[in-house]
Amino acid sequence: MQIGSDVECFLRDSSNQIVNAAKHIKQSKHDPYKKQKIKIYYDNILAEFNIPPCDNGKDFVANITNGLYLLEKLAAPCKLNFTAASIIDLSITKDENASENGCNDETNAYTLEFNKDIENFIKNSRFRTCGGHIHIGIDVNDKNLQDPVVKPLFVYMLDLFLGIPSVVLDKDMTQANRRQAFGKAGAYRSKIYGIEYRVLSSWWVTKPEYIALIYNIVEFVYYAMQDKIWEKFWSINEVDEKISYNCFGYDDMVIRNTINNCDRAKASKLLNFIYNFMPNELVKQIVDIINI
Repeated sequence: MQIGSDVECFLRDSSNQIVNAAKHIKQSKHDPYKKQKIKIYYDNILAEFNIPPCDNGKDFVANITNGLYLLEKLAAPCKLNFTAASIIDLSITKDENASENGCNDETNAYTLEFNKDIENFIKNSRFRTCGGHIHIGIDVNDKNLQDPVVKPLFVYMLDLFLGIPSVVLDKDMTQANRRQAFGKAGAYRSKIYGIEYRVLSSWWVTKPEYIALIYNIVEFVYYAMQDKIWEKFWSINEVDEKISYNCFGYDDMVIRNTINNCDRAKASKLLNFIYNFMPNELVKQIVDIINI
């Protein structure tokens, strides 16, 4: 198992106004700034960095921390800002890169359809959001998780065990605004190496203990999927060569609505259900962070 990430953020100037990151970071995603295996570039009006895949939590924390450090240096004198969503100034929308979009192939694991609204949303709105996407690489010998039929089930389990806790842990009030278009439950991209889970914003990169928790939860889900944990909650149906999924272990609409509406009260109650299936040390890690 290997876990990577791409992290987006706003840049704010000395007046605390959001600026176009392309004015300060000249490299695009097609020709990024590279240092110590970290890649930095602008994407739309956001600043972004991605890290190399990691096979242990220590490296994951170190690479995210290093990415933040390098981006901060490159963006100076602007400051990094990890607000989930914001309305940008009208003047910025006139910049050529402000309507660029690379999210057309995002899939909803529940509907099994592409999110077709993102491109128009970006072109016709001053609304911009930041994501902290998780890339999960599958071992070449793990035939189960290479199966495209299983990938949506992987996303369901990530929503259950990562998406729901994140609603409680993320204190950013703009997160609900972000999920008008981005980061809805089930948002993912299928990759050759595995999947890109696109539900989280970038709140979790702000503290090392958050970064470590994200890695540990994803690691838990990965190995639980090898043991087919999804069979406790979901079944696969095949009719006339068409695949569909049936949730019987919990109410999947409650999970989806809790994430999409950032309903912290419901998410807190759901944690009691989720904890029944997680190792005690991981439950303790979540509880300790919630209680900080």
